[in-house]
Amino acid sequence: MWEEEEEEEEEEEEEEEEEEEEANDKANRYIAQYILQTGLLEQSRQVELDTVPKDPYPGQEGTRRPQNHRNRRRRHWVEDPNTPKPSQRKGYA
Repeated sequence: MWEEEEEEEEEEEEEEEEEEEEANDKANRYIAQYILQTGLLEQSRQVELDTVPKDPYPGQEGTRRPQNHRNRRRRHWVEDPNTPKPSQRKGYA
């Protein structure tokens, strides 16, 4: 008795899912046909091409852009006999 009801419910759910899928397919086909007929696809591509930012460094195609955080040189300790190293200064343990 319970099994029959469960099977009926499962069948109903599967039928509902199939109907939803068919409705979605139909809607997607309609949307695609509308887009092709009106030429919206080409218009959107043209808009994308128009909105591409211009190169801030014209004439330097293929060259690396400045990256300040990488180009800064680190300061190296220079050996000088007259100045104490930081670890030998006052205030260090």
